[in-house]
Amino acid sequence: MSKEQAIQKLSEQGYANAYLKADDGHWEGEATKGGRIYELHVDPHSGVVTKSEPKH
Repeated sequence: MSKEQAIQKLSEQGYANAYLKADDGHWEGEATKGGRIYELHVDPHSGVVTKSEPKH
């Protein structure tokens, strides 16, 4: 899945302003949701968010 497709999947899940880069076999980056910034990992094949942690 391309970075653009992964960002579209995040948008469908309520994330905005997503920034992703390829890292160790997954997409890694940040996005906002509900007024908070989250650190994300996204599966490059399915688009499933495998990590979503609020940044402090």
